[in-house]
Amino acid sequence: GKPRGIAFITYETKDGVSAAMKFDGDDYAGRTLKVNLAGQKPEKGKGDKGKGKGDKGKGKENKGGGKGDKGNDELTVFVRGLPWSTDEETLKKDFGECGEIERLSLPLNEEGQPKGIAFVQYKEEKGVEEALKFDDTDYGGRTINVRKAGDRGEKGDGKGKDGKGYKGKGKDKGKGKGKDFGKSFGK
Repeated sequence: GKPRGIAFITYETKDGVSAAMKFDGDDYAGRTLKVNLAGQKPEKGKGDKGKGKGDKGKGKENKGGGKGDKGNDELTVFVRGLPWSTDEETLKKDFGECGEIERLSLPLNEEGQPKGIAFVQYKEEKGVEEALKFDDTDYGGRTINVRKAGDRGEKGDGKGKDGKGYKGKGKDKGKGKGKDFGKSFGK
């Protein structure tokens, strides 16, 4: 796969968010940046219209698979701990056994390799229920975790094996541009 050119960034402070929002509409490597809060629709008239779809977006009558649509998290599972060798086709086949998949996202790192996480959106709640049964099970030699995309888990979840996070967490306060972020994890 080829990177889609999107990123979701979580900041520790509102100052970090404010600083990032200033880049909305800026040119970056020949592309126009669109920066907005997750779940918030971008303002009309900012930047260009994207892939030539005008202001219609995906789907019929603005009911597409946009991030701001209500209910998507209810039909979407977040999977983490996937083997780095996982490809979208295999994942679609395996998780398709739980129910009909509406959309699958397998985020890639800067080198174009899977990050070990995925978002699987099902057409019906039954698919989500079946997929959740695979939480804390073996998949390709690794233990995967499956949860509803909207559930953030208990405090301390996702901060490493000991729950303390990585060395130096929180000292930068979002001042950097984030370009070398993954390198600090040895990726």
